[in-house]
Amino acid sequence: MITFHKAFDEVQEDDLKLLIESGATEGLQLEFKETITNNISLMEEVVAFANTQGGDIL
Repeated sequence: MITFHKAFDEVQEDDLKLLIESGATEGLQLEFKETITNNISLMEEVVAFANTQGGDIL
């Protein structure tokens, strides 16, 4: 799955809003994080993505 058709450093807030408005949901390749309160939890997400097909954590 390709989340954006541009380089990650070119992604703007409006791109994220469009992604959410289009009905994108979390799944095997997409995870939304409003805040990061626990580094262990974030690392578990990163490892899970690395052990599958990869993805985007936004």
